[in-house]
Parts: sequence; C-alpha cells; structure tokens
Amino acid sequence: TKCEIGDSLEEFLTKSTSDKGLIRLLVCMGEALRTIAFKVRTASCGGTACVNSFGDEQLAVDLLANKLLFEALQYSHFCKYACSEEVPELQDMGGPAEGGFSVAFDPLDGSSIVDTNFTVGTIFGVWPGDKLTGVTGGEQVAAAMGIFGPRTTYVLALKDAPGTHEFLLLDEGKWQHVKDTTAIGEGKIFSPGNLRATSDNTNYAK
Repeated sequence: TKCEIGDSLEEFLTKSTSDKGLIRLLVCMGEALRTIAFKVRTASCGGTACVNSFGDEQLAVDLLANKLLFEALQYSHFCKYACSEEVPELQDMGGPAEGGFSVAFDPLDGSSIVDTNFTVGTIFGVWPGDKLTGVTGGEQVAAAMGIFGPRTTYVLALKDAPGTHEFLLLDEGKWQHVKDTTAIGEGKIFSPGNLRATSDNTNYAK
C-alpha cells in the first residue's frame, strides 16, 4: 500500500514495514518526543540550566528527555539494549534479543541553547538485535530525529521505505505525514549552536 501525505504515523508505519515490533518502538518514541516538546516549551531557564518538573523532581531538560526516552524504549517491549549521550553504558531494556532492537540516542542535541529559544532536537538510531558495538550506520533499520522549534516534527528514515518522511505534531497531539524527501540539494544552512566551529573550520569562509 502506498504511503500518502496526510497519513498518521501509525498508518505510515503499517504501510512501510511488516515488522510490528519496529512499529511499536517508533510509535513509543513518538509519544516520548511529544512529551519532550511540551517540556522544552514550558521549561524555566535560570542562570545555569533550563529545568522542568518530572513528578516530584526538578530536572534539567536534557536529563528529563533522557529519562523519558529510556522509559519509552522500555515500555515498547521490543528494545533489548539502549544507550545515550548521557548514559553511554548499555542499559538492558528487557526486550528480546531475537526480534528486538537496540537504540542509541542523543536525548536533546543543542540543550545548551534552549534558553535562547533556538531549535533543538532528539536524534536516534535503531539496529536489529542486541548489538550497539561493531555495527555500522548502514545496518540501521531506522533512524530519526525529533525537532523542537516553532513547529514540532518527527523525521523518520526506514530501511524498507525510500527517502525520509516528516511528521508534524498537530494541536490534538497526533503526528501527521506532511513531507517526503528523496534528495537534498545544496543549500546555506547554519546551526547557531555550531558558531564556535566557524573559527576552526576554514570551509565556513567559502
């Protein structure tokens, strides 16, 4: 069945892959991204960190995002191992080694500029089985990022579906397929969080 603009996340995934475990995992990550978007949007930024409430705790937003993503992976029941930039050691998520997945993620890339109101995001890769060492990017079954800015989007690439696919978070909390990208042309794109690299990388002068 052909994927179409306007599909929900669940509809798109069902059309794109027959792997129900992968569908479940990516939907659970979408739920976490939706919550992170709200937490980033409502964070209180002081002199040292941007924080938000998580139950009875006050956590920096990057640590809160880290916690939410680990919980989503565990809740999916299809993640065997996971690690993050905050917790680089492999964590057993309780999923199966056979038919399950392992996930590596950066919970909130750009968290140091949340207080400036620039766009930040979550990045993750999904590998089949129980390995995150000795594997390559080409072995991923899925890669994705959540982008938290004026709009909240979930951008997915699946091994079984050509191109990348962008989903927009609607006001009612649902993800809607809004864009396909199969090729990226030349462009002038600059990340404010990457400003220091301009002094080290001569290519920025071109």
